[in-house]
Amino acid sequence: MNKKSMRLMIISAICMMFPFTGFSLSMDEALKNVTLKLYERGLSNYDKVEMIIEVVNIHSNKFDRKARTIRASLFTSLQDIFPKAKIILKEEAISGVSSNAVLIKGTYQLEGSKSTIVLRAISQMNGQLLAKADETFSVKNKLKFENLVVVLPLEASQLNKSVTKTFSKIFRSALSDTKAFNLVSSDAIDSVNADEIQNQYKCTREECSTIVAEQLNAKLVITTQYNKIDDNLYFLTGSLKDVKTGRTVIEKAIQHDGKISTLKAELVKLACQLAETCDKPVLANPQIAHRQSPQAPQLDQEDQLWDLIKSSSIIEDFEDYLVRYPTGKYSTTAKWKLEKLKKSYTNWPSILSFVAAGAMAANYIAIGNNLPDEPECASTLESTTSACISKVNEYNGDKEEKEAKQGEAQTMVIVFGIAGFFLMDSDEEVDKQTNSFYHIKNINLYAETDNKLRLSYSMKW
Repeated sequence: MNKKSMRLMIISAICMMFPFTGFSLSMDEALKNVTLKLYERGLSNYDKVEMIIEVVNIHSNKFDRKARTIRASLFTSLQDIFPKAKIILKEEAISGVSSNAVLIKGTYQLEGSKSTIVLRAISQMNGQLLAKADETFSVKNKLKFENLVVVLPLEASQLNKSVTKTFSKIFRSALSDTKAFNLVSSDAIDSVNADEIQNQYKCTREECSTIVAEQLNAKLVITTQYNKIDDNLYFLTGSLKDVKTGRTVIEKAIQHDGKISTLKAELVKLACQLAETCDKPVLANPQIAHRQSPQAPQLDQEDQLWDLIKSSSIIEDFEDYLVRYPTGKYSTTAKWKLEKLKKSYTNWPSILSFVAAGAMAANYIAIGNNLPDEPECASTLESTTSACISKVNEYNGDKEEKEAKQGEAQTMVIVFGIAGFFLMDSDEEVDKQTNSFYHIKNINLYAETDNKLRLSYSMKW
């Protein structure tokens, strides 16, 4: 019996031993349990595949705030139970997955103080249901305001990576202790890889923060920096930023003496300052929305356009945005999404040109193999007879016709080959043609300068 089976048996035994004691699972415990059930019920043979996770409200079929929280915990559970599998969020699967990938589709349903989660493991190859499991957990301390907050790792160039990682965890724990923030799980943040995005776009942690936050469907992002001014003077700064509007909700700075032994206390202090809970009793369900304007700000033209295209899979949408707003508030995210879409497409015009060139080459060879043989009488005394002359004339005409077809095939090989190479090198045009190949009909909504919306319809072939 393996360890996973033993763990499942222990959990089941506890539930059977205490059926009426009011024992109830937390959300994290329930998701760990239901993931183990999937493993036992048929998913143990799929422990090295790509797993795409999706969670929705069973009634609305929407990816709401509760679904986001459940998915973040499910991400961690799947990593624990299937350490060799590659866990992928559904929106990340736009670039394509392998044929043997498995979709972990979850639905949740609230029932008073209880919530039931149902997970189905479905083969992406044939749609077959591989395993199904459900679990119920208690709903406690529901936040009145549930805006998701991404906490990015501490940025401190003068500290080594292991020390920086430790202090990042300390700061995140301190933020959690304030009970003011609905934090995205650290595992979900790691799956986006903020460092890789920052290195790729050569942007600061704060400039790249919107990309990370949007990938995790968060509304707010917290960034922290630890900077050296001189040998005895350091500053620890933190900011809470609204991802959609780009507005800094709150920003704090703390002077520090540069001693590692006192950095933990200053991080805890910074956390309570951002939460505005310093020297105040910690409430059961505090929230941070009171610092924001009670009336949502009116979206400007750039925000309207971004709301319309941010979930698009059409390359031209992001190219159009960058033409209109080359240094806009979402330009970094738009460039990242544009590059991701370009990597995901298949260059069909170039591929089809090379296929056509190959077909013409095969036709050229086939014609050559079927050229007629010269009549035997042409090399004998019968060459002057009318019957032989007729055969020779027929042979010459047939040979001339097939040689002409060979010439045409040879020309088409050259034409299609050059076209294939030309299309392969013309990235911009190929991107547009290929993307249009997938989106025959597009309906796009754009924000005009007079604050009115224009609906444009285009047919693309």
